[in-house]
Amino acid sequence: LLLDLNLGGEDGFELLRHNIAATTSNFIFHRSLFDEVGDFAPYITSHDWDYLMRVLLIEDPLIVDKILLEYRVHAQGTLQANLTRVEKEIETIMLDYLSKVGTAKNAAAPGPKQWPAFWNHFSASYLERIRSIPSVNAQLDRMRIANAKMSTVEPSVTPPYPPVNIDQDRPHIDLDLTQINLDIPLARTEAKTQPRLLLILPWMVLGGAERFALNLIDQLKTRGWQVTVACTSPSPNDWKDEFFARTGDIFILPDQMPIRDYPRYLGYLIALRDFDAVLLQGSIEGYRLLPTLRALYPQLPILDYLHFVTENWMNGGFPRLSILYRDGLDGSITSCQQVKDWMISAGIDEKRISVCPIGVDAQYWRPDAAARKRIRQQFEIDDDEVTLIYAARLEAQKQPLVFAETLRRLSEDGLQFRALIAGDGSLRSELESKLSLYGLNDKTSLLGAVKSEDMPALLAAGDIFFLPSQNEGISSAVYEAMAAQLAVVGADVGGQAELVTPECGVLIPATPEADQPAVYAQVLKELIQDTPRRNKLGAAARERIISGFTLAHMGAAIENILSETIRLKREDRLAPCSLTAEERLNRDAQHVVEYLQARQEWRSINERHIDLMQQHEDLSRKYFDLLQPKPPSHWFYLWLRQLFLPASHALKRSRILSAVMALQRWLKRTWIKE
Repeated sequence: LLLDLNLGGEDGFELLRHNIAATTSNFIFHRSLFDEVGDFAPYITSHDWDYLMRVLLIEDPLIVDKILLEYRVHAQGTLQANLTRVEKEIETIMLDYLSKVGTAKNAAAPGPKQWPAFWNHFSASYLERIRSIPSVNAQLDRMRIANAKMSTVEPSVTPPYPPVNIDQDRPHIDLDLTQINLDIPLARTEAKTQPRLLLILPWMVLGGAERFALNLIDQLKTRGWQVTVACTSPSPNDWKDEFFARTGDIFILPDQMPIRDYPRYLGYLIALRDFDAVLLQGSIEGYRLLPTLRALYPQLPILDYLHFVTENWMNGGFPRLSILYRDGLDGSITSCQQVKDWMISAGIDEKRISVCPIGVDAQYWRPDAAARKRIRQQFEIDDDEVTLIYAARLEAQKQPLVFAETLRRLSEDGLQFRALIAGDGSLRSELESKLSLYGLNDKTSLLGAVKSEDMPALLAAGDIFFLPSQNEGISSAVYEAMAAQLAVVGADVGGQAELVTPECGVLIPATPEADQPAVYAQVLKELIQDTPRRNKLGAAARERIISGFTLAHMGAAIENILSETIRLKREDRLAPCSLTAEERLNRDAQHVVEYLQARQEWRSINERHIDLMQQHEDLSRKYFDLLQPKPPSHWFYLWLRQLFLPASHALKRSRILSAVMALQRWLKRTWIKE
C-alpha cells in the first residue's frame, strides 16, 4: 500500500479519509485474520476499502510505504464503468463502520471512544470526502455531539472565574485537570532480528542537530540497527524527505494527535516495537515526558544527546533540562568535553556522561579542484583572490553583523578578498543593509539558504572559513570546513578549541562584541596576506578530521555507548539517579508556575481572539452594506454634495451655512437613509 502521509502516517485515520487500498491484489494477511473478518463483500467498486475498514475494527493494518506494485488503470476498467455505484457503496461501508466502532476490538481504531480528545477535531476537519454523503455526514455529526456531551464533566461548584472561551472552529484544549488516558493498548510485539532505537526529536528541519541525527541514523543502520523517529513539536518539517530516505518508521506526533495522547501513543509504540533503547535530542516535550516513560518502562534504557550549553536560555539550555529530568535518564552523551564539564560542575556524576563528537563525512566534505574552479567562475572570482566562507543561520547566535563589520575593516585596509555567505534567517535584511552601507556588494555574495548537496562545492571554492559565533558546542559547519581543507577563524566558545587547535586555525578568546570586528580583522588580514600559512592550516585541519573526527568514529562511539548501557541495564548494574526532596519540590513548583503562566497567556490570547473576531464581524457587516445596490437617490445626493462642496467652503463664515447644513442633513436622512 502507498501511504498518504498528510496526517503524519496514522494508518487508521487515513483509511477514513479516502481509499488508500488501490486494489486487493496488494493485501497480505494471515488465514486467522481472514477467518475473523470474513470474505470480501460483493461490492463492485469498493470491496478493497470495505475489507480494510472491517480489518480496522479488529487491528491496525500495517502499511508498507513503498511502491511495490504496478496497477494498470484504463478508460474501460471496472471502476470507470461503474462510477454511479461508488457513492452508494461508500455510504454503506462508512455507516457500517461508524455503527460498529464503539465496540471495536481494536483499541486504537479511529472513533470517539478510542480517541475522545482527538475525534471531534479530526471528524470535523479531515473527512471532506465521506462528509459529502448526507447520511454519513449526519451520522458523524451525531457522534460528534454525543462525544462532546460525554467528554464534558459538570463542575460541582461554580469556578471563581469564567471558563476559557474556545471558538468552536478551533480544537478544544482542556486547561483544567486534563484527563489523561495511560491505558496502553495491548500490542503484539513485533519479532525482531536487529537492535532497535527510538530517536525522539523535536522536528525535521535544516540544522546542525538534525544533520547529526541523519548521520547517526546512517551509522547505526550500517551497524545493523533499526531506527524509529518520533517528532514532538509542530513544524513544517522541511527535511522530512531526508529522514524518510533513511527510515520509513517516522511518527510526527503533532500531525497525528493532541498533546494529551502523546504519553499513551509513545507507550504503545515502545511496546509494539520492543525498543532496546531510547535516545532523546533537543525535544522539550520529550524531556517533560521522561518521568511518565520511566514509570511505564523502568527497564528501558533512555539516554539523551547534548550539543551545547546555552547560558541565556533555560539557564543552560538542554543540558539544564537533562539535569532537571536526570531521574528519567540512564546516561547522557555530550558533543564535547566542555558540555560534560559544565554538567559535572552542576553536580552530575561524571560516570553518567560520555563524550562523542558529532563527526563529519570526510569523503563527502573534501577538497575538490573541479568544483572549486566551477564555483569561482560562477561568481567571477580570480584564482588568486582569497575567498572567505560564512555558512550559518543568520541569527544572533552566529553574529552575522559582526561578520559584516569585520569585512568593512578589511576593505578599508585595502585588502583584496571575496566572501560567499550561505544562510538565511531573521537578520538577513539587516545584513544586506549593512553590506550595502559599507560598500561591500562587489566583494560579497549573499546566497540565502543553500541546499545541503550544494555546500561541499561551495566550501571547496573557499580559502578561509569565518564564523564569529556567540556560542556553540562545536559547530557542525566547522567540522565540514575543516574536512574541506579550509583554515578556520572563529570564536573560542563552547568546545570549539577541542577541535580547532592552533595548527588548524585561529579561535578568538572571549571579547566584548564591540571589539570583536577589530580582533577578527587583524587575524584575517594576516591569513589573507600569508598564503603558505593559510594552506598549512587547511591541510592540518583536514588531517585532524581524518585522524579522529569522522562519522565512522562517531558511529562506533555511539554504538558502544548504547550497547554498554543496554548491557548494564539488563544486568541491573546501572544505579538509578534520583532527585533530592528539594530538587523534586523545585521541579514540581516550576511545573505549577509554568502552567499558570501558560494558562494566563492563553486566556489573554483568547480574549484578544474574541475581540478580533467581533471587529471582523463588524467590518464584514459594514463591507457587506457597502456592496449592496444603491437607489438612484443615493447617487443623486452624492452628485449634489459634490456640486455644492465649493460653495459650502465659501460659506463657512456665513450665517447661511447653518441653513445649508440643515438641508444637507434632511436630504441625507431622506435619500441615503442614514
